[in-house]
Amino acid sequence: MAQRLAQATHNRLVVGSNPTGPTYKTPFKAHLTIIYTIIYKMPLSEKQQIEKATAEIFLPIYNGMKGTDFEIVELGDAPDIQCKDRKSGKPLDLVIGLIEDLKGEIGEELDRGKNPPSSEIHMPVRSFFEDAIPNYCKVIEKKMQSSYGPHTALVLRQHAPIWGPFEWQIAKPQFADLLAGSQSKFDAGVWIICIDSSTMPASQTIFCLSEPLSNNT
Repeated sequence: MAQRLAQATHNRLVVGSNPTGPTYKTPFKAHLTIIYTIIYKMPLSEKQQIEKATAEIFLPIYNGMKGTDFEIVELGDAPDIQCKDRKSGKPLDLVIGLIEDLKGEIGEELDRGKNPPSSEIHMPVRSFFEDAIPNYCKVIEKKMQSSYGPHTALVLRQHAPIWGPFEWQIAKPQFADLLAGSQSKFDAGVWIICIDSSTMPASQTIFCLSEPLSNNT
């Protein structure tokens, strides 16, 4: 297990790990202990490692904004992450969308790429509006084709985020048509993990691209 955790830190999309895990003191203790064993003891694929790491970035920020205490209880496929609020017992499912700057770099991170992506072959993202936004739109369009059930949020994570809430606030109207009706798919909102450059050093934050339904806030 220690070797697996050490390997995971080499992945730029996997940040940190907690081999000891949290201590649960809730009515769900027995269930969560079983799930904890599943999550932390069973070998995870690269895809699961990245999705879990993304949720571990998202949840503390989301909890701080909403006054909730969601934690991961199960890894899946559709949705990718199942969470539960330790305070209320309410569920929250996360669908993770990864955005790449260089074509093929996510495949490389997931060990699917035959060759590492090269900026000499593929131009990296240079423009927020001309390059990044179209990439986000493609991922959102794909995720919108499926239905995941209630209490679901779409969490979008760029491979190497550059832009912050200021840029996303300007760009948000461009997503209005694409996200029309998104609350029926993602009633817990559509969220972007981005960079807050107002802090020193810059820190990760989240931006709400599509508001959740009132009963999911």
